[in-house]
Amino acid sequence: MGGDEQRSSSHLSPSHIVQSQTTSTPTPIPTPTSSSYPETNFTSGAKWIKSLTKDRLGQFVGGHFNEVNLGAVLFFERRDDEKHVQMKMWSAPGKAKPSFDDVMKLEDKDWKEATKGVKIGPSCESHLGYALTNHWFKVHLNIPSGWNKYERIQLEFDPGCEAMIFETDGNPLQGITGGYDGDRRVDFIIPKEARRKGSIDVIIEVSANGMFGISGVGPPDPNRYFSLASADLVVPNQEGWRLLWDFNTLRELVDDLGGDSILQNKCLYVANKIMNTFDVKESDRTIKECREIAEEVFGKGWDAKGGRVYEEGLGEGKHKKRAQVWGIGNCHIDTAWLWPYSVTQQKAARSWATQLDLMDRYPEHRFATSTAQQFKWVEQLYPKLFERIQAKVKTGQFQLVGGSWVENDSNMPSGEALARQMIFGQRYFRSRFGVTCKVAWLPDSFGYSAGFPQLMRGCGMANFFTQKLSWNNVNTFPHSTFNWVGNDGTQVLCHMTPVGTYTAQATTSDNLESSDTGLLAFGNGDGGGGPLNKMLENLRRIRATANENRELPIVHMGNSVDEFFEDIHQTTDEGKTLPTWHGELYLEFHRATYTSHGSIKKGNRHSERLLRDVEYLATMASVYHPDDYQYPKERIDIAWEKVLLNQFHDGTDFQGISMSKLKLMAVSSTVLPGSAIGMVYEDAEVLYSEVTKVGKQIIDEALDVLLKHSLSLESVALGTTERVEGDIAVINSTPFHRRELVQVPLSIGWTDSPGKRVAQDMHNRKLGYAVADVAGKMVCGLAPLHGRASARNIGKGEFQLKNEHVEMRISGGRIVGLFDVKAGRELIPQGQTGGMVMFERDMPSYWDAWDAEIHHLETSRPLEFTNVSIFEAGPARATLAAEISLDAVTATTADSSRPFIRFAAKVDWHERHKFLKFEIPVDIHADTAYFESAFGHVSRPTNKNTTQEAAKFEVCGHRFADLSEFGYGVALLTESKYGYAVSGNVMRLSLLRGATSPDAEQDQGDVLKKSFHAEHVFSWAVLPHLGHFFQSDVVQAAYAFNSPLHLRFMPKSLQSDIAQSPLSTASPFIVENASNVILDTVKRGDDDSSDGDPTIILRFYEAYGGHARANVMISDKLHVSKATITNLLEEDAESLDLLRSNISDAGTSFALCFRGFQVITVQKYVDLILKEQSEWANWQPGTQIELGDYGLVNDDGIFEAEGNLYKSPAVKRNLAKQQVLTPPQTGKREGQLIITSSNMRRVKFDLAPHVNIASVAQASITGKWEVPPSQCGALLIIHQPRTDSLPSDIPYADLAKIPELAGKSLVTKITVCPAYVLYLSSTNGDTISLALSATVPIPDAPAVGAGGSLGVDWSVSHGSGIFREGTSATDDYRPLFSLRKFKGPSLFTFGGGSDSDRGRSQDKVSSKMTSISNGDCGIARGRAMEVGRLHPDNLPVLEKVERPWGPLDEKGNEKVISK
Repeated sequence: MGGDEQRSSSHLSPSHIVQSQTTSTPTPIPTPTSSSYPETNFTSGAKWIKSLTKDRLGQFVGGHFNEVNLGAVLFFERRDDEKHVQMKMWSAPGKAKPSFDDVMKLEDKDWKEATKGVKIGPSCESHLGYALTNHWFKVHLNIPSGWNKYERIQLEFDPGCEAMIFETDGNPLQGITGGYDGDRRVDFIIPKEARRKGSIDVIIEVSANGMFGISGVGPPDPNRYFSLASADLVVPNQEGWRLLWDFNTLRELVDDLGGDSILQNKCLYVANKIMNTFDVKESDRTIKECREIAEEVFGKGWDAKGGRVYEEGLGEGKHKKRAQVWGIGNCHIDTAWLWPYSVTQQKAARSWATQLDLMDRYPEHRFATSTAQQFKWVEQLYPKLFERIQAKVKTGQFQLVGGSWVENDSNMPSGEALARQMIFGQRYFRSRFGVTCKVAWLPDSFGYSAGFPQLMRGCGMANFFTQKLSWNNVNTFPHSTFNWVGNDGTQVLCHMTPVGTYTAQATTSDNLESSDTGLLAFGNGDGGGGPLNKMLENLRRIRATANENRELPIVHMGNSVDEFFEDIHQTTDEGKTLPTWHGELYLEFHRATYTSHGSIKKGNRHSERLLRDVEYLATMASVYHPDDYQYPKERIDIAWEKVLLNQFHDGTDFQGISMSKLKLMAVSSTVLPGSAIGMVYEDAEVLYSEVTKVGKQIIDEALDVLLKHSLSLESVALGTTERVEGDIAVINSTPFHRRELVQVPLSIGWTDSPGKRVAQDMHNRKLGYAVADVAGKMVCGLAPLHGRASARNIGKGEFQLKNEHVEMRISGGRIVGLFDVKAGRELIPQGQTGGMVMFERDMPSYWDAWDAEIHHLETSRPLEFTNVSIFEAGPARATLAAEISLDAVTATTADSSRPFIRFAAKVDWHERHKFLKFEIPVDIHADTAYFESAFGHVSRPTNKNTTQEAAKFEVCGHRFADLSEFGYGVALLTESKYGYAVSGNVMRLSLLRGATSPDAEQDQGDVLKKSFHAEHVFSWAVLPHLGHFFQSDVVQAAYAFNSPLHLRFMPKSLQSDIAQSPLSTASPFIVENASNVILDTVKRGDDDSSDGDPTIILRFYEAYGGHARANVMISDKLHVSKATITNLLEEDAESLDLLRSNISDAGTSFALCFRGFQVITVQKYVDLILKEQSEWANWQPGTQIELGDYGLVNDDGIFEAEGNLYKSPAVKRNLAKQQVLTPPQTGKREGQLIITSSNMRRVKFDLAPHVNIASVAQASITGKWEVPPSQCGALLIIHQPRTDSLPSDIPYADLAKIPELAGKSLVTKITVCPAYVLYLSSTNGDTISLALSATVPIPDAPAVGAGGSLGVDWSVSHGSGIFREGTSATDDYRPLFSLRKFKGPSLFTFGGGSDSDRGRSQDKVSSKMTSISNGDCGIARGRAMEVGRLHPDNLPVLEKVERPWGPLDEKGNEKVISK
């Protein structure tokens, strides 16, 4: 700009700018008069060339004119000499990342002198697995005495990489980010105390990596060195910096506001005026003047207000405006990406320490962050910093969001894993901070499962923040703030920031785009860092501008993320005025992450399955054998934390294959996404290996207890000539009936039973195939083989696998036929073939490991199975050496089930930028295919009618994908893959791909051999099925395909017996009447303690998308006192009605009602076993049982069933030795003793010898009772008659008529609480008669003499009963307890307590009530009933019994009315 243009622009005045609208009174514009306006004008005039003035703004700071512009005066002083700055350096060896305390223990000789320019590196120690290196500096600063006059003194420390400054006591002070990018942060403010002292010592930890690793989004350079560019003691010109921030804000407003707007022109005018006013030679004076000029935009005196600037500009009363932009600082730290986990630990500490400093300097600053794992690392490694964070959480400045363990991938984790992410996260935040997060926070995950909303709500979060869908590369997502409704109908309020990023730089361009309010999540991220002070300064200026001008949306600071969502709830009538999105949030980008880094995908799936089995078996061992086994919660939690950590949303790649080394076997019978550098996967592989090791250990320990004297199969010698006598126990950890082939050692010597023989020897002659058939129980032996599979060579290069259900044909190395024998249907269309396919051009535009673009499908090359031959000919399993197998058994036990054809691959992969898939065309026409997702499935189009449909050319699925039409369908099953596609009638499964960035050696065979895998080993299957998907067994088949049966050896020499296990009679839990309901998780309660009441958590989900009413049966081996429906955090309990059936092995049951895809969590309170059944055989008849000083088993009482007593010692009540009772005779199961308490108190039994009773059949049992007024006990008697009906001549007599028995029978004494209930049955199977003698008069009753008795005799045929309790005579009754089957037991009630405690039942058989001695006083009453299995929809109708007694007296006692 020069000449007239320069002069013109330098003399711009406000009169050239249209007066802006402000909230203050406009300045009057003087009206020109004829006397002041010149008559003539011979100048060229002022002409503003706007574009040239805008271009000029870039010259005010730095650049070519730095010596004469503002950049020349930003610092008053700078010292870097040895007098003022002294440094020593130590580099940690190899992979070591020593703690601060360890470094401080080093001797002086370990440190070397250091100066500016020292090299820091190398970045990686490649020979140690590419570990990023660590370096430490001791820094001593001497502050010149004359510097105390300045406002601020700083240490400028720029290592070119990341660093952390510590106090000498180990307190982290601030993070450092070196270099000259936008995330530069190299200044550390010297504290006032150090300024007064004149010196300071600090310790600086330096990591040889930048904010984005070593080489950015690419393979890390192991030889990169960084240089210490600055280690200076400086004095900044604070007013000069403030002018710099003023000017930058003005320049942003000029660049970002709409063309020729009033405010834009004004900002340009003011900025230009500042440039003309500034003089480097008179900087102090002109800087002050320039700042005053800036107030023409920001408002007079705005800077003095500081954070109070956010309290102005909104107006008052009904005219008060709403803030449109809510600013919240955040710091997205990828838990692993271009750096390993160990570096993330440092990044979190650096970033958060810096934010604590900013909070002290900027009181309006609010900082939100997620990821409990990172907090745990900081807690462990930086305890002083963690304490400071806790303090800021209490003040509300440091805000916790997300509620998850890590910011996880949301496509590939199982439903249970997604739930655990939030369960572990919320529990951690509660335990350390007392905070439950209300907002789910996943700004960078690659799409979101349709099952997510109900899991969020189940963990206490009704709000969700993201922005990732703005990355769609085909269609623009239509909403910013909306209701997201999941597959089950649960909704969360979702805000997808219109700014389109979670790392906004707090500039004026970060404004709203489409909605009324938006969350501005600002701060450097991905590699951490968070907000800079310049961002907070800029936001203050933007708000000051908005307070003066209406053209800017109002940005607000000082509120929380929770308050932002609360505002949306209020202003949208709880979401009613918002748009709604149903189903998954599919990201049209990063589709290759479903496949990249295959070994990590396998580790995830297998670890999820393993931990499910671990929890199930450990739970059963802990409740069946509490004296021998304690639930290993800590070990299980640690394993889960490792799996959850590896599910971080960035990090899992994958590469290559040499077809000459492809060995395909088919048998028919952010880590997680794969987009990180290689060293991340080294860490992940170690974690998965540790999970596998501890998981197998826990399973073995649990099975050692559940199957006593059993051994793991690994302990059985293979291939020896010695025969080991014994049997095989098969353990089924799934909720389904399983019938399938298992591999067993041939060295076991079997009995002659045909059902236990090996059905087929394997080719190695060490193992054989046997049939496991596990139905209705968890443990069983082996079963006989039914059916036959065969493999045949039917021509040159043609082979056939066949059984009675299906037939597959291979010709020329391709699948040419798949025939359903029973249905008579060919599934491969004429002229099409199936098999392996290589897509030769897998080259996305930029994100190599992340993306697979649609054009990769244009370069496919079909591959052939080579060297096909018959490997196993049957009869149990037929296998082609290709290797494809077909079993003689079906996929499930459903009547319509078909066998699946299994493909087992071993791949040595060396291809790059290629994509290997399996595909099979099927003769099925459908517009929709079904893919398993978290706790359900998602349907997706098979066509490309719209761009939304076309964009889903590669999708995520879990264990299956299905294509069905009416009457028939075909499914793909997989045990470790996640990428699918169904295009028209072609089904594809993605297997391996060959990206080279950011991991150059992703999944390459040579690299894989150095890890835990010699090669890629994985399997999948093709499952034809009769009926549509909704009528099929696909869910169950896929579940079983991913859950191998467990096998244990039961050696004869140790007298081990499968029948001794409580798991051998019935499964602990069975879901009836709802095949679409899956019991997915069985574990102990998260808050269970070693000495408290045990609880079992059952998690169910509906799998097909429809309603269901399920009846959940609990084995009679488990005694349950109550059950509740809880949320995922195991709180907000809703009681369930428990029904206890008299049917053998049925136990307790409860009903659950589901809507489609609903997840229900049930918490059961369980009674632990006190004595095992086998120990009862050693008891002598007449053993005394005393009431101990503990509490009772459950809310109903102590239950003894088939030789087992249960206890719960949590609640104590002093009832010691108040009761003496008799247990069963040796070897008998009929003698049942149960005591219950209506006030839920608990008791415990201790055992001691006592006298025998000669003959219960010929004796009466006399009970001596001390009964407080108005508290009658309830007495229940279980009869065990010898015959189907009671003889009619049973003698009935009172005590007076058989005095010879007086005092010879057992005498019981107890002070009765309301509704204590006594169960008693004869030990020899005879009926008994009972008489009770009361020693305390009953109010208003006829006098009872010393020799009299008040009693009742009964004559009842076979029956069973249920006792119910209500709160009043008119209330509905809830089950209190029910009886188990004892060869036809009968139920009796005697007396009763208050209204709520009286027994009520429906008459089903005749009963006889006889008054003895003192007549029918109306107190004794009884009912007997006979019921079948108690289903919730077939409950007996309870008869309300009329009260034979009168009202209560003035003392609250019942007035007894005699007849």
